[in-house]
Amino acid sequence: MTEVTASDTQDVFAEAEALMCLDGDRALLRALLRLFVELSPLLLGDVSLAQSRGDAEKLVRLARRLEASAAQICAYRVATAAREVAAVAARDGAAACSPAIGRVASELAQLLARIGTAD
Repeated sequence: MTEVTASDTQDVFAEAEALMCLDGDRALLRALLRLFVELSPLLLGDVSLAQSRGDAEKLVRLARRLEASAAQICAYRVATAAREVAAVAARDGAAACSPAIGRVASELAQLLARIGTAD
């Protein structure tokens, strides 16, 4: 039996839900998305740097920050992948996080492509 993950069952960006959370304010959603597009690749770079330096504590903090940022815009697949990075780093250390960070990068790339079409 195949395990079903968030990636299998959720759109990369729940735009309707994000709008609902913002009382339908499209301008505010666009502003939040612009910030996310600008800052999330930098945050992912910091995650990768912490991993390469073996800094599990910092990696957990950064992954949780990325998780929260993604969840705020209803990008639950990125949030779930970032949560996995934090869990692996806390449990197994930074060296074990490469596959999980790769999933975050993949989900983030899909999200950024999708956000580019949101308006």
